[in-house]
Amino acid sequence: MTRSGAVSPAVAKTIKRKAKKKQKVGEAVRTDKWKLHPTELQHQYCLLTVSEYRKFVRALIGIAYTHWHQMVDMSNKERLAFVETLIHPTAKRPSVKYEYFKKAKHKSVLKFPSYLRRAAIDNAIGQVSSFVTRYRTWQSGIGNRRDTKPPRLTADTDVYPALYHGRRSGHST
Repeated sequence: MTRSGAVSPAVAKTIKRKAKKKQKVGEAVRTDKWKLHPTELQHQYCLLTVSEYRKFVRALIGIAYTHWHQMVDMSNKERLAFVETLIHPTAKRPSVKYEYFKKAKHKSVLKFPSYLRRAAIDNAIGQVSSFVTRYRTWQSGIGNRRDTKPPRLTADTDVYPALYHGRRSGHST
């Protein structure tokens, strides 16, 4: 990049070439639609999973918003790793900043599969990112009427977990 922020022609050409490599010509997108016929017990387990997932996302939204100033310049992958270091203990990192999830009342969060935990973190980061963008737009006054109220960060959202492995918001784990 030049001092003015413009991209040199050579860099632009490299970017276009890399974009073409990623995009495969004639690649079809597979979509399946399946009717599920769960038993009553399976249905109850699904409802409990959704409930736990929503509680987890609600708590993560608060953490993501609290630390947003540290994450604002990070990539999505770096943000996910950063939030994970704050909440998820490992053998190399037994103590974490937020012990909330280790309490007896929230032990179910420790049993979440990693792909589900990361999907919840992604969801929370997305909620916070959207709120911050909408709030800054509201502050700037672009397209607002005088009586427009500011956006609100809503932690109670009707999010659903992806109950299958490997297709979490475009990532594969």
